[in-house]
Amino acid sequence: MNRLAIIAGITLSMCYPVFSQVETHNHASIDTHNNASLQPTGNPLVFFRETFNWKNTADPKGWTMPANVYLEDPNDTGFNWHWWPNDSLIAINLAEPPFQSTSKTDGHLCLFGSHYQDFVYDIDNISIDNSIVFSGIDCSQHSSAILQFETNFMNTGYQGTMRGGWQCLVQVSQDNGYHWTEFNAGFSCQGSGRPNSVAPGQPALFRINISEMVAGMSNVMVRIKWTSFSGWYFWIIDDLEFCEALPNDLHINYFDIQWDDKILGIDQSFSYMMPLSQIGKGMGFEKLKSGITNMGATEATNIVFDVTIKHEADTVFYEAKTMQSLWPGYKDSLALTGRYEPSEKGRYTVQYRWRQEEVEDNYPEDNLRVLEYVVSDSVYNRAGDRPDYKYSFNSYRSIGDDWATPANINHFQGESFPIYADCEVDGISAFITGGLADGLIDFGYEIWISNYAEITTGIWDPRFLMRTERLYLDSAMFNTWVYLPFDKNGEDEFIKSGSPLWAGMVYSNWHPQQNVRRDKGLSIGGSFQTPQHHYRSVFAMPSLSSTGTTGRAWILNSTRNNMIRLHFRNTAISANPDIYSGKGLVLTQNYPNPFTGQTVINYQIGSESPVRLEITDITGRKVLVREEGSQPAGRHQILIQGAGLAPGVYFYTVYAGANRETKQMMVTGL
Repeated sequence: MNRLAIIAGITLSMCYPVFSQVETHNHASIDTHNNASLQPTGNPLVFFRETFNWKNTADPKGWTMPANVYLEDPNDTGFNWHWWPNDSLIAINLAEPPFQSTSKTDGHLCLFGSHYQDFVYDIDNISIDNSIVFSGIDCSQHSSAILQFETNFMNTGYQGTMRGGWQCLVQVSQDNGYHWTEFNAGFSCQGSGRPNSVAPGQPALFRINISEMVAGMSNVMVRIKWTSFSGWYFWIIDDLEFCEALPNDLHINYFDIQWDDKILGIDQSFSYMMPLSQIGKGMGFEKLKSGITNMGATEATNIVFDVTIKHEADTVFYEAKTMQSLWPGYKDSLALTGRYEPSEKGRYTVQYRWRQEEVEDNYPEDNLRVLEYVVSDSVYNRAGDRPDYKYSFNSYRSIGDDWATPANINHFQGESFPIYADCEVDGISAFITGGLADGLIDFGYEIWISNYAEITTGIWDPRFLMRTERLYLDSAMFNTWVYLPFDKNGEDEFIKSGSPLWAGMVYSNWHPQQNVRRDKGLSIGGSFQTPQHHYRSVFAMPSLSSTGTTGRAWILNSTRNNMIRLHFRNTAISANPDIYSGKGLVLTQNYPNPFTGQTVINYQIGSESPVRLEITDITGRKVLVREEGSQPAGRHQILIQGAGLAPGVYFYTVYAGANRETKQMMVTGL
């Protein structure tokens, strides 16, 4: 059991005491929440609030700090915290929209590592070690205390005290600054990551229970401290509050699950969707665990942690474990020993729940988390189907590939897909979320094959397999899955069991200005639907210093979930004609695809139903509707010929009674 727990977005927490006057708590974020999701329903009493309404036109600098607040700049760098109006932050190395905090109209607290609004970038690796201190916060009439604020930031490098590192810290004292307790407010971000992966300008909520430290104390001090070796980017804060804790408020810190990999011999991160051909063989869910923090004002007793797995509506797994007690502000975790092997097509849910047996929680919504897992016909999707954020590799790598080429050419952003059974791959789709669609960004998809010896040794030199055609980025593609088929050669599309595939998007950004490439590069969706802790996301860029054969520098990442789908050829109907008996509708990929003059759509229905076909373009406009009338149970096909479809990507949907399924197809030119 660990003392003085933190919720920083919601966190997986471990406590490491150090031999100094500062007690340090380090945390690694898995589960995430936005600002609104953490607001308790019990309306706790707020007894201190700072909205940073510090504007003062009579002050030469335009704002005035309250008397109980002071700055610390031990190295005299001049990088001090200051008031900032609700305005954008624009410089050569950043373009940040206005911060959308609760009290955004009266301004915020900011610390900048660059000059903004003048497009000047004259700060080069001048380290930051600067703090702002709030003193005289009176908690003497309160038996509990929660400290929280809304925030966003960007850093460069890695969290920690090593050379090149950075730290976002919150320190609390109740004895006039003689002793401080330190909390990590970095949300486990690395590089230029955002807290909780929120979008630029959006707030994440930092929240800690400090009741044991400050309850009943009359002179509490809070220090907010940013250290950064490189001194880049910014940290912005608003709506700093102290409030009383609710009486009973357990809060899930994190939840985890792993895939027991019997083929490749290692535990894998959980996937959102897997094809039916890739499950079985003794593989399944294991290492189900979760952590909890007592954010309430009273001791929690007789605490139950349970996990329920359902296939559709049927419960297929249940296990529970108990914890005797947990004091306010403390945290703990439990792990279950059971495992479950999915074996059927359909949707599974994995529900994690914490509760007290005798006491009702004041905010039960944050005691429950649910994961989804889907067994599909032919789609492999490790991340999820809902974009929780968008990510552009260009935001990380926007400098020219070499001094003579002010562009980014053939950069790669994808996912790793372990293959557990022989299969044939058909194509890739990505959930595209944005970018400057002016004809200077083009993209396609590629697939590479690696091996686990390389992955475990860190020497990455994958072998290229196949690619698709290239398209120019179009705004009509935004917020849709865009599918492209592979240019098959009759050999490389057949993948053997045990192969780790790296599949994803390859793009080129030809904009001559680096800030345009960085801020308006092609972006795809990212998802929080699946927790991960192994290398899964894959990135690459050209590198003259690469020691491999690809001419690229490869990066494997365990903090991103790129929304990439790998599509297999669906041979399930011919291989097992009874596998879909009783299903309402099964729709297969049209063939040929892509096509020019004609194509055939096959489908199967479980009972007699009225059938209708609709085809839409990527804007959602209907281009073809065909009523097939009432069709008997069994297999059927629809011939599309002479429909006058222009070259491009289309979606076709078959409706059969109350059932419907949609797939993508492509029309090519003559």
